[in-house]
Amino acid sequence: MKARWFLVLLLGLVLFIAPAQALPLLDFGDGGLSGGVVTTPDNGVNIIGVGIPLGALKVFLVPGPPTFYALGAGTVLDFNTVANTISITGTVPALGINAPIALMSGSFASFNVNYGKGNFLDLTDATGPDAKARELLVALGIDPLHPFNYFGFSFASIFSVSADTYIGYSTDLKNEGKVPEPISLILLGSGLAGAGLYRRLRKSKKN
Repeated sequence: MKARWFLVLLLGLVLFIAPAQALPLLDFGDGGLSGGVVTTPDNGVNIIGVGIPLGALKVFLVPGPPTFYALGAGTVLDFNTVANTISITGTVPALGINAPIALMSGSFASFNVNYGKGNFLDLTDATGPDAKARELLVALGIDPLHPFNYFGFSFASIFSVSADTYIGYSTDLKNEGKVPEPISLILLGSGLAGAGLYRRLRKSKKN
């Protein structure tokens, strides 16, 4: 009888813990804006973007529907694969972030520069570690210490006025959270313990 009650308690603990582990996903986008200056200093091996305007932040707290936030005017993306830097600087008025701060900063672990048909230049499969502003995460109700996976980044630009100079017109930068390791171990241990108790109960019934 005690084993049964323990099993029920254990299952309840797992059900209580699992829903609490929302996996946040932050998705910065252009929000319909275009501009900035994009250059290729070495014939397309690397790419540099300065002042690329961003207008939207989509936040997923899985499970649950996404929430959309308008980024303040002047929020920009800068990236440089030569210097190995990427950053987003700006504001999110709806979250009380009214003075420009570094919303995100990081570096590249991998990337591909592609020339498309016509006058298009793309940056694809760009990933790397990053850090987000504490103010941003707190305002979103996300633990500032919550671990995130590498960002995933795609960018497209179109030929501008002079050779090898482009303007940005499409940006998508996602960063998904991951289950903290201690919680993963708790869930795994709980599952193994539950399986063991279930076998013991079946064995006792047969005897």
